[in-house]
Amino acid sequence: MKAGQLTASVFASGTSLRVVHVSTCPDSGPACATGEVPPCQHDPDVEVAELRPVLELGLTPNLSVEAQLPVRLVRSRITYRRLDGTPFTPDDAELHHRNETLGGPGDAWLSGRAALTRGDVWLSAGVDLRSEAPERWGGVVQQDGNVGRTDVLVGGGAAVLTDAGRWGLSARVPAYQHYLGGEDHGGQLTYPVVVQVPWTRGWDVAAGFSARPGASPGQPTARPR
Repeated sequence: MKAGQLTASVFASGTSLRVVHVSTCPDSGPACATGEVPPCQHDPDVEVAELRPVLELGLTPNLSVEAQLPVRLVRSRITYRRLDGTPFTPDDAELHHRNETLGGPGDAWLSGRAALTRGDVWLSAGVDLRSEAPERWGGVVQQDGNVGRTDVLVGGGAAVLTDAGRWGLSARVPAYQHYLGGEDHGGQLTYPVVVQVPWTRGWDVAAGFSARPGASPGQPTARPR
């Protein structure tokens, strides 16, 4: 990337999640204090759609910064079942889950990357700043969920250009993590490392097929961008 060059990308993604679990006292809620509550199954369906704009600015030929601000739509539907699979509606049906659709800006990411190319080998290093806002339902922060966090990840990677395409390997580790509710607060995700193994292959359909992005047939001289 050239100094002063600005690139814009948009990524659209979506997925559907279903996590069935059994709830028993005392996790079933306040009703446990008044009597025995039979165990039941929580069967939630969660659908997530995201549109993620990405802006990257080249500071030098080997250094760039990138910002991401996604827009996310989450649709949640819950079915409560007895252990025999029969659906029912408990008295406190909205205590743990609810039927609701939420939409709006997601959590912002800010990244800085440095890259160095030597022949067909591309080396990179970077820092990622990720901030997660507290989990809210109806505008209220839920103390039994994600109450907000900030992560700083550092890492690096390498890629090599071959006749079969560009192969890469990268790893990032959390160098700093701050939980707004404290490290002992429940509902927080922890992870030791994030590993990616990308493969890229490009074709110039006007001039013919080529495994090397941007190269013409017989001229495999393009470098990873």
